[in-house]
Amino acid sequence: MDTTTSNLFDGPSLTGSLYGWAAGWVDESHLLVNRYASENHYLNCTVVDTAGQVVSTPAFPEIRELQRIGPNTIYARNLNLIVNVLSGETLWSSAAPPVSYGQVGAVSGQEVFFTSGTTVRVEPR
Repeated sequence: MDTTTSNLFDGPSLTGSLYGWAAGWVDESHLLVNRYASENHYLNCTVVDTAGQVVSTPAFPEIRELQRIGPNTIYARNLNLIVNVLSGETLWSSAAPPVSYGQVGAVSGQEVFFTSGTTVRVEPR
């Protein structure tokens, strides 16, 4: 198991710590963390609360960048998916392949903007 540790702070006070690499906040009280079995070997992701306690372990590929878009809902730029991180449900995906490295994408209103090949696509979500 990888021993990378992420510490959680509330202001200057340490509130918890956990093994894994923090990918980003899902909301004010849930953090998405990628866990690794060894260097560069992705194991799974977990959602933890502000004390570092596991709330859920959705079966997602590694999420490297995320945009919060609603309660428990994120847009995973590198996967080009909108997912509910507590239930593990995929809420939106595109048939167009995203760029695998250096993904550029965002959700604005009811549309998803992302790169695909050499184009920028806009699709309804």
